[in-house]
Amino acid sequence: MSKSKWIFDFDGNKGTIVPVVLAIIFICSLLIGYYLLSNAPPEGFSSIYILDAQKKTESYPDFLIINENNTFNVNVGVENHMGKKQSYEIQQKITKDPILIFPIKENPEKTYTRTLESQETWEISVTTTIDNPGNYSLVFELYLKDDIELIDENTKPVNYVLLNIEVDVRS
Repeated sequence: MSKSKWIFDFDGNKGTIVPVVLAIIFICSLLIGYYLLSNAPPEGFSSIYILDAQKKTESYPDFLIINENNTFNVNVGVENHMGKKQSYEIQQKITKDPILIFPIKENPEKTYTRTLESQETWEISVTTTIDNPGNYSLVFELYLKDDIELIDENTKPVNYVLLNIEVDVRS
């Protein structure tokens, strides 16, 4: 029997070398692909969130009465998952206009800046007063900073959170 007939003889019990080799190559390529994908460096991100005055998500100020509870506190948090030290800027804005795009076209009422180490969290307590009746959006836009300047020339926040608030007068 010739050697090539022995390798490709699928009818006999000796013609199993080619299928076994192909199966081993296929399994090895799957394992190598999984290893390369699972060991790729993760893509970094930053997150921003709002908590109520008790640092929970249970009682956000959504309805205010002027001269009763129109001054309120929320806690704003930023988490650095960029994999490196990163500087941030939070711009606090209030608007009565409908929000169609970000960043909103309002000047910031307050601005907060801080540099965070990788995996560090920054929380600040923010006090806000709204003195006129109406429907408002309290917006916190998160910008990345590089040294002193905002990255990408302050064009877009990397993230944002908003709180819708209705303000009325006691009648």
